[in-house]
Amino acid sequence: MTRHYALFFDGACEPRNPGGIASYGFQLAVNGKELLSNKGVVGEGHGMTNNVAEYHALIQGLNCVKQRAEKGDTVAVIGDSQLVIRQMTGAYKVRSQSIIPLFARAKKLRNQLRGKGVRVRFKWVPRDENAVADALSHAAFEEYCIEKGYLFSACECGGTLIPRKNTKTGHKFFGCSRFPECRRTAPFPDKS
Repeated sequence: MTRHYALFFDGACEPRNPGGIASYGFQLAVNGKELLSNKGVVGEGHGMTNNVAEYHALIQGLNCVKQRAEKGDTVAVIGDSQLVIRQMTGAYKVRSQSIIPLFARAKKLRNQLRGKGVRVRFKWVPRDENAVADALSHAAFEEYCIEKGYLFSACECGGTLIPRKNTKTGHKFFGCSRFPECRRTAPFPDKS
């Protein structure tokens, strides 16, 4: 019996891109029913970007598909990153040195699936049509911040105070995740 997989993936780099906390999420469905979802953090600081996070989501998701899909199955790989989707379809070249090895891993997984007789196609969608993967990547970010002690508290507006950095002075502070609608800030604790 042919199975139809849908892999939704997303990545984020917050509170700034580049150099923030790169997190990802993906959801895998088969024949219209969720099979599994996962999320995680790639890293923090130097070398972290939203595109690095997007590729990690794609690679993790494709690994899950590879373990399950068989000859004759189909996989729709769906994301809201035009860059990643267009690079995977060959419409864009990969120029970033930090992305080249990630692209190679994703391409290898795609080719392995195709070699097994699995039809793989890539589709770009607007962010609102990728809501589950988007929410997973943001949940991974928030969980990481809580684990590291970065989250200060909930904001009165319903947002979360997350670590931010003044790009001019380098000063760290907590700012609301709903900025610019909410401009509440709090001091960053001194770790000395």
